[in-house]
This record gives sequence, structure tokens and C-alpha cells, in this order.
Amino acid sequence: MMKQTERETAISTACMITMVFTSASVPIFLRYFVDYLDPWCVNAVRYSTAAVLLFPFVFILSRRATITTGGDCPTSRNIWRSAIIPSIVNIIGQVGWALCPYFGVKAAMMSFGSKLSFLFTTLFGFLLVPTERLLARKTSFWLGAIICIAGITVASIQKIISEGVGSTAGMGILLFTAMMWGAYAVSIRKFLPGFPRRLSFAVVSLYTSIGLVILMLIFGDYAALAKISLKIWLLLIISAIFGIAISHILYYRGIHGLGPIVANGISMVTPFLTYFGALIILGEQLRPVRLIGGIGVITGGVLLVLARTRIEREESQTCIRP
Repeated sequence: MMKQTERETAISTACMITMVFTSASVPIFLRYFVDYLDPWCVNAVRYSTAAVLLFPFVFILSRRATITTGGDCPTSRNIWRSAIIPSIVNIIGQVGWALCPYFGVKAAMMSFGSKLSFLFTTLFGFLLVPTERLLARKTSFWLGAIICIAGITVASIQKIISEGVGSTAGMGILLFTAMMWGAYAVSIRKFLPGFPRRLSFAVVSLYTSIGLVILMLIFGDYAALAKISLKIWLLLIISAIFGIAISHILYYRGIHGLGPIVANGISMVTPFLTYFGALIILGEQLRPVRLIGGIGVITGGVLLVLARTRIEREESQTCIRP
């Protein structure tokens, strides 16, 4: 039992590390699309692409669309009902995320600011997911959380001092988006446990794409889609494949295996990869203080994984006792 649990933790950690690389490109893509399309069209095209790619999983895994849980009083849960709340939260968060670059928030600042979702994930996790409260007993969790927050704070302050915070509205939208990402992470663990990860995101992606297409038809200039070049279309599709489809499947696996708090802690490495991408594409320089902050975030993420691993080991030992 213990080896199986450790293996699951290792696989989930590997998924989160890979997800960090795929999601790091998203703010750069979104910033690039500002000159060509409005946020409503960008959202609709990207999520519709992801929905088309993942929808076959609905048929392949349809036998798991309804699962039965519980012991003496079993209850049936259906994926189409269970995914409604996570999808609504995701739609709201995605709208805010896409709006940020249109309100003066730069790609790197988007990525740094979005990691404030860690604070909201912690709050929502402790309130709504009882198993997450076990982490509060571990010194390594609090130490990791403090180091993560300190690292992201140091890097963010330096970013603000050197480049400004953009518009007040933009930073307000970014803060609200971070809150939605925190709620989204916890809602996945709360409402979708037991369902296959690919099926879960296929359904959430379908719901989200429907919502975003409706919003595009109401608020967007969808006629502009006929005017953009093949290059922009290809970039939209690539950003959807890697930034949404692949990234979210890995994220789902990480959340189910490690919990939303730890998964979000690991994902806090993402801003620094985004910044390195901006260094290559835009020629931005990484200041020493940001590198120190990045090392702090990585160190804190490792401590969070260790805290979760210790909890799992204790639970395994408890289960195998006669």
C-alpha cells in the first residue's frame, strides 16, 4: 500500500512539473493576441479547440460518467451534474484571465499575480475539503507556504517597482482572477473525485467552451476571426492544445494525487518559466532579486510535496494496522 501511494505521489508530482512548462507559455500567447483579437474571441476559439480535442474522451469513458460512492448508503454521482460548479468557476476565471492583458497587465505580471491563487486555494481548501486540514499539522507545510508566499512577494514587488502595476482595473481583475483559480482548484477536488481526469476535463471544457462562445456572440467582434492570418490561427490552436488541453489534464492528475493546496504550490514555479520565455522572446532581463524569489518558490513547493507525502504515509500505516 505504501509503495503504491508513493508511486502515485511521484506520478502526480511529475504531472505537475510538466504542467508548469505547458502553462508558462499561456500569458505570453494571450499578450501576443491583444493586437489581433478581443478577449472574447480568444477565449472562445481556444476553449472550443480544447473541447473538440477532448470530446472523444466523453464517448471512450462514457461508462464512467456515473459512479457510485459510499458504504451502507451508496449514492450515485453523474459527471454532467458534478461538473457544473467547476465549469462556472472556470468560465468566470477564464474571462478575467483573458481580460488582463487588455487592461495593461503584462505577461510576466499576469503569471506572477495569478499565483496569489495559492492564498485562496488554502482558504477554500481548509473550509471545503476536510482532508486538506491534515496539512495544517505539518511544520513543513507552513514552512513551505511561508517560503512560497515570501518568494512570490519578493519577485512581485520587484516587478511592480521596475515596471509598474499597469492600470488599477487590470490589477483588480488579476486579483479577482486569482481568487477564481483558487476556487477552481478546490472545486475540482470537491466535486469531481473518482471520475477519470480526461473525462472530467472533457466535460468541463465542453461546458466552458459553450459559455465562452455565448459570451463571444454577445460581447465579441467575432467577424474579426475571418480577417486574421493563418499564423494567428495556428498560434491559437497551439496555445489551446498545450496551454489548455494538455496542461489541464496534468493539472487534474496533480490535484487528485497531491491535493489542491500542494498542486497550486508547485505551480507557483510557472511565473519564472514565463519570465524566461519573455527573456528569450522579448529580451527582458531577470534581476537577481527575482531569481532569489524563484528559488524560494521552488524550495517552498518541494516542502509542500514533502508535507503531503508524510500525510499519505501516515494514512497508509494507519490502514494496514491490524
